[in-house]
Amino acid sequence: MAVSSPEPVFVLLLDPTATAGWEEVAEAVGRLNVGARPVTIGDGWAALSVGDGIRHVPVEHLRSLPSVERIVGVPDPYCLASRVVFGSDRAVSIRAEAGRSPGEGIVVGDGAPVLMLAGLPPVRRGTDVNRLAAAIRAAGATGLHAGEFAGRSRADGPSAIGPEGLRRARRAADAEGLFLSVEVSDPRELELVVPVADVVQAASRNMQDFSLLRELGRIGLPVLLKRGAGATVEEFLLAAEYVLTNGNGRVMLCESGIRTFDPGGRPRFEINAVPLLKRATHLPILADPTQTVASGRLVPAVARAAVAAGADGLVVAVTDGEQPAGEDGSIDVATLRRLVLDVTAIAGAVGRAPRPEANGSRSP
Repeated sequence: MAVSSPEPVFVLLLDPTATAGWEEVAEAVGRLNVGARPVTIGDGWAALSVGDGIRHVPVEHLRSLPSVERIVGVPDPYCLASRVVFGSDRAVSIRAEAGRSPGEGIVVGDGAPVLMLAGLPPVRRGTDVNRLAAAIRAAGATGLHAGEFAGRSRADGPSAIGPEGLRRARRAADAEGLFLSVEVSDPRELELVVPVADVVQAASRNMQDFSLLRELGRIGLPVLLKRGAGATVEEFLLAAEYVLTNGNGRVMLCESGIRTFDPGGRPRFEINAVPLLKRATHLPILADPTQTVASGRLVPAVARAAVAAGADGLVVAVTDGEQPAGEDGSIDVATLRRLVLDVTAIAGAVGRAPRPEANGSRSP
């Protein structure tokens, strides 16, 4: 007996400026009774996914609605994250909130300069954050990663920061014109982090924490989602889809290694995942070599390879001041400085030289 092919899920690309017309679209889709997911808001775009991949969806009459720009049939299970939706990369803008200007205009992906996000390795998180911010900014980094937020119930420690540490990191980032990234593992702590941070990060161990992903879909900040060590590329994209379908289209993916048979215990960086992701999704792709090497001496080689393979940015751990690189995958400031120059040249050599408008507050 022949097996019928699955029905496509349709993505309705909406006019992002016509928010008043979205309600009309939602009502029209609701009358179809085929299942629809919330409107997803990205930078310069808005979309609504319609259908469940099983039943046929009659969407032709929806094309006439004024706020519907285009309807795309998507065969992938990660419909909003699929490259089919746009056919090209889409950028994510990291902007400071009203009244806070240093992080405004930083663009990730779609031909923008390679982004460098630097922070302390967990075991050294008690250091002088002001000195670190000044050092990485001078080396060419774009953002400061403050580490994992510990919340009110846990005091500052070597591997996490509390509310006061978060405020210090915010001041240090502002002083140097860096955007601030903060890792969150408990969705209840988002209410404390979102007003302060510019980017919220979900670590690889939280890639399938669906309660956290659901709440990340409800915030307005960009989300940096790291790949779980045991996750396939498709599972990684499905995790991103969970954030997207809950309303937040400002998602960046980060390849951070997968589990192997190596007895060393660290994940192994999967270099071919970068071009695979680039072919599969329109979302920006970053790479974190820090978690995947036995020594900081190996980080530059992996980082250069990731950018050559198509990564839009790097996440690295940096020692404070001019201390030498550690055996924890961190690099020193001098190495970061050389790495910034190297990856900028590599991006240009593979045809990804930054466009002039990518340095401003361009909308994708």
